[in-house]
Amino acid sequence: MFEINIEKFKESMLSILKEIEHTDTHCITRLLNIIDKTFIGAKSYRFYTFLNTLKELGHTIDDNSKVVGFCIEVLQTALIISDDIIDNSEIRRGHPCWYKLVGLNAHKDAIFLLLLIKKILKKYSLNSKGYTNLLKVYENVLLKTILGELHDVLPTQCTDFENIKKVYSIQNYKTMVIAKTAYYTIYLPIYMAYIYSDKVPPKNLLPFSEIMGIFMQFKDDYLNFFPEKTKKTSNDLQECKLTWYLSHLVEESKNENDKILILQYFQTKDENIVLPFIKKRLELFEEESEVFLSQARRYLDEETRKIYKFCIELFENK
Repeated sequence: MFEINIEKFKESMLSILKEIEHTDTHCITRLLNIIDKTFIGAKSYRFYTFLNTLKELGHTIDDNSKVVGFCIEVLQTALIISDDIIDNSEIRRGHPCWYKLVGLNAHKDAIFLLLLIKKILKKYSLNSKGYTNLLKVYENVLLKTILGELHDVLPTQCTDFENIKKVYSIQNYKTMVIAKTAYYTIYLPIYMAYIYSDKVPPKNLLPFSEIMGIFMQFKDDYLNFFPEKTKKTSNDLQECKLTWYLSHLVEESKNENDKILILQYFQTKDENIVLPFIKKRLELFEEESEVFLSQARRYLDEETRKIYKFCIELFENK
């Protein structure tokens, strides 16, 4: 596996900051502190996916390419800093969430990181012929991801079952997940590696990314019921979040008694009403996982086999 050199990335950030007017010592210290505190326990799957794709494409893995790959992990950090504020989370990666340490100013930190990524990408990918496309795909994916996050907190008036069914559908769940997870987790690191290597990304990258993104979120939804494994807190049921399990519960509720219970749950947010169904559905995890992975394996061809296989195994063992 590739070595992550956080110190090298911090050096790249410092060099960028020194080029910006009115950047004081306090700002630099705070930024370094964000990286130190929020990357503890990070799995860095996007970083590994980017570098493995470069390797399979025959591109040299050097410090510059590692910095570019690490930018995707910084994107992940910025997104979870904001997510934790919105979700009122307590623990992330086994440690207090960043906003619990610095307050709501953490949201400004997230915005700053997103803007800093563009500066770093521009500086460290100038030798790539397609560096303008690199910046373009980053901006497009960021926009799609944020739209997906907005979908995640889409409000609904829980006045009747039919209204709930429209919002909490399986199709809505998949649409949300593709936007908020698949694009920046699977699509972006692989696409960026192709562009960075001056090669044309495969045509089946998007559908492969969509399946893997849904699988990844499905797995996260499952693991959220086991905080001892994830080392993070989850309020999905208390907040009526659109998840794999809740969307199936709503869509599979056919008789009037089920509909009454669903409506009662959404009005009271009492998770005990739906837990019996959830626990039964959790037993299908292995079976449902294999369905997703089988679909993803269909996209393995002569060009992408090693790249996609690495990605599948990485997230299967997550």
